[in-house]
Amino acid sequence: MMPAAVRRDNVPAMDPRDLTRPAARREAGHFLAEGPHLLEEALAAGAHVAEVHVARERAAPDGPFGPILRRAVDAGARIRAVSHHDISKLADTDTPQGIVSVVRTPAPPEDPFAVPGLWVVLDGVQDPGNVGTLLRSAEAFGARGAIQGTGTADAWGGKVLRSAQGAHFRLVLIDASGPGALDAALDSFAAKGGAVWGAAQEGDDVYSVAAVPPRLALVLGSEARGISDALRPRATRMVSVPQRGRAESLNVAMAGSILLSWLSGRPAGMR
Repeated sequence: MMPAAVRRDNVPAMDPRDLTRPAARREAGHFLAEGPHLLEEALAAGAHVAEVHVARERAAPDGPFGPILRRAVDAGARIRAVSHHDISKLADTDTPQGIVSVVRTPAPPEDPFAVPGLWVVLDGVQDPGNVGTLLRSAEAFGARGAIQGTGTADAWGGKVLRSAQGAHFRLVLIDASGPGALDAALDSFAAKGGAVWGAAQEGDDVYSVAAVPPRLALVLGSEARGISDALRPRATRMVSVPQRGRAESLNVAMAGSILLSWLSGRPAGMR
């Protein structure tokens, strides 16, 4: 086994198995990144990788994970060779790839709305796959970041991370799931001149939108109920994706991706 550099200020003082729970992830300020791809993305983004747990049979310097483990060591991570059984306790996939990393959750900047741009507000989007897809689309279409509201699947959960394919490390993510946190975040956004729009079937055809505010937050609501009654009054405009077929509706990930694609390509200037 290769020598492991140790940066003790980077190591959470808890059993990493606890990080399978959202509340523990928030308390510790760390999350589990399963697989080599997410570790690669974390290292490329300069995220703080505290520990890398790797199955013993795959931990050899000349093994399949050799290059990525050397990069992790160079970045100050502690490498732990463990049993496949231990890996399975950290992983949330049926067939783990044999490597799970403990990564510090990136903190948003002190003034996240200082720079103009497009934001996504996730208002009770419960399905982790949908949340991950929306984060991936937001990053792909140049959004600044996403705000996670109450009832939304935890952005740092395993399925969300895998669905987003590294978008977490290229977006500003704000956890506003606590009491009053979403209102506070949107108040800060409004104080910077930001406008809030919502996605709703009865909204304006998004393809009729010719320009957007310099700072725009698009609210995407629950798969079953849409935007919550508490948040709907904040939206100054509702937009929708026109449908010509007979499907009742698009799911939130598909509709949100289309809306983001169009809105991100409109010139800024409309308030």
